[in-house]
Amino acid sequence: LTNNTTGSCNVALGQCALIENTTGACNTAIGPSALFGNTTGNYNVAIGKRALYCNTTGCCNTALGYNALYTLQGVQTLYTVTGAGIIILVLVNMLYMVIQQVVIILL
Repeated sequence: LTNNTTGSCNVALGQCALIENTTGACNTAIGPSALFGNTTGNYNVAIGKRALYCNTTGCCNTALGYNALYTLQGVQTLYTVTGAGIIILVLVNMLYMVIQQVVIILL
């Protein structure tokens, strides 16, 4: 958030995460260079090294994983999982299924 001027409610965790942001609001960037090029884009979530790296003005995007949606630019609503993100989703889905079975047994 080095160049941030009026952007609010942003979260940047990682070297160069959201570094170019100026007025973009409500963005979450976790990982080195996540949402690196974002300047005025809003409501984006980038988790992973260089996730949504080239996004400048796009809004409402979610990218999870190494280089996820790296070259995306513009206003779009997308959800992409690449690399390690797939493992996380599989584990979450497995946990959800186990919880459902435990609830059924308890009933």
